[in-house]
Amino acid sequence: MKKEYLFIAIILLFGQITFCQTAVSGKIDNYTGKDADIIINPLFPETLGKINTEGEFTANFDGSSYTRMEKIIGESQKKETGRMNFSTLKKFQTRYKCEDDSFSFTNSEQPYTQLLGAIGFIVGNLKSNKVNGIIKVVNSKDFSGSQVFNPQNDPIVGYLLDWYYVEKVAKVDGNCSKTMSTGEGDETYDWNIKIELDFQPGWNLVQYEISKVFTGKAGDKFIQNASYSSLDKVPEDVKYIYSKK
Repeated sequence: MKKEYLFIAIILLFGQITFCQTAVSGKIDNYTGKDADIIINPLFPETLGKINTEGEFTANFDGSSYTRMEKIIGESQKKETGRMNFSTLKKFQTRYKCEDDSFSFTNSEQPYTQLLGAIGFIVGNLKSNKVNGIIKVVNSKDFSGSQVFNPQNDPIVGYLLDWYYVEKVAKVDGNCSKTMSTGEGDETYDWNIKIELDFQPGWNLVQYEISKVFTGKAGDKFIQNASYSSLDKVPEDVKYIYSKK
């Protein structure tokens, strides 16, 4: 089935990166942009660091980012925003659901937030509200352009990394499986997601991985096996990719 694609010029550049739980620093190879801000959260943008003309960047984040976001969102929910209220603060028990209640939770009622989501670090100028590009923390160039980041594209095997912030210890564990339809007659496939999240107070590194993709008889592709896992350190094969707007 032929899909429509967004005609956006994208430059994909690779580099090396170093991480810890409250900071990211690295260098984008062949970076040709200007000095710029490293920004998160398009709804409530915040500058976490800088990138220079050599492609060297640092982003520092701590609990203050979460606290600021929580306060702003709480105030915004006191009034209507169009048809609905909105929040980027989530709760584990509402985010991770399975029809057979196969997930187990600890402190699942508390809110949490993600640092990047399906966006990445934004490179731009906060004062002028300008976006130059996006830094995605993934395992490959191909995965950075897949369905996870652009719903019009096909899913592929690979992973992305993100950070989740909690104020108390939290755990989510279990497997969820179901039979899914491809929408082509009676064709189905077995879908499964595995959750192994074990959080300490503060920022926690999480890997979302697609390990298997199902191809239907019409050629459409579907995520078949996926997982969310807590990590103590960044995988050795991680890459970060700069996509220029």
